[in-house]
Amino acid sequence: MTGNYVYVLALCQLLTAAVDLPETSRSSFPDVFSIEGRLSPSFHNGKLISVVFETAVAGTANVFVYAKSGAQVASYALSPAGAIKIRIWDAAIGSSGTVAATGQAVDREGRQTMFLAIVPPGKTQAAIHQLNPYTGERVAVASDGSVWLTTGRTDEGGGDEAANGDYSALRHFSAEGKLLGEFVPRSSLQGVAPASGSGGTNITLLRAAGERAGVYFGNSHRWIELEGGKVARECQAEPPLRSGKPPISLGGWALPPSGGPVALFHYPTPTGTGLYQLDCGKGAWQPLASYAPADLAAVTDLVGIDGDQLAVRGPRAPMATIFWLQTPTGR
Repeated sequence: MTGNYVYVLALCQLLTAAVDLPETSRSSFPDVFSIEGRLSPSFHNGKLISVVFETAVAGTANVFVYAKSGAQVASYALSPAGAIKIRIWDAAIGSSGTVAATGQAVDREGRQTMFLAIVPPGKTQAAIHQLNPYTGERVAVASDGSVWLTTGRTDEGGGDEAANGDYSALRHFSAEGKLLGEFVPRSSLQGVAPASGSGGTNITLLRAAGERAGVYFGNSHRWIELEGGKVARECQAEPPLRSGKPPISLGGWALPPSGGPVALFHYPTPTGTGLYQLDCGKGAWQPLASYAPADLAAVTDLVGIDGDQLAVRGPRAPMATIFWLQTPTGR
């Protein structure tokens, strides 16, 4: 892989022969992948964060943070008081150390609470903020500790939007959980609200990088970038075609320190996998030309970015591999 310096993390023997990786800077994340119920991990601000999708015992850890070396540095049990079933939809950690997660909890009477949990730097206890009648989906933490959250509504798909009223699909909270701003009316997005965990490219993705944040609404192919609590730029770009074929799924994305987001698209066999960066000025996804299809043969997910290195996952079973790809500076 000319020009791509690759660091291997975890089990190199799981990589296919299509990727030639030096056996240096190796580290293992066994718990991230071996425990049943863990969702795909994501990499934020030098840390890997992994969550257990569902727990049924109060006080059970459901969010885990790892250093890049592979060492676990923190774990959190995030839920409202009295919950007997807790689901975590997404979690993120900011450069300040603030941890945020969004989820759903059910108590013994069957009452549901949609919540945003925020853990201050150096603390283990979270402040729980109720979101009802809205649902938290994707979450990101800015460098100042403020939290960005994409939201749905509990009656989504079950009622008349005109009768129930419009709502904001993106919200900004302070580190203390105070609502700072609302953005992107739901009515401005095409089609049904995209599920954060659904397949295909009809998904919502959210990331923060320093003081800026970016959200991609897959149902309308709409990218919105925010800085200083305001919309800085936005554009629409259809998913890139490859050999005349659209992608069948989006395998994750990352927001570099500058430029547009980088996304991993999967295409029908034998077209394979491609890394692209959004050029908002051109309204199009541009291929990262330094990566040949063979370079990406073992890549299944793009889980984040660390400076100018992309964090990607390899084969899924029995445990996944995370390794690092040097990426060119953003557009």
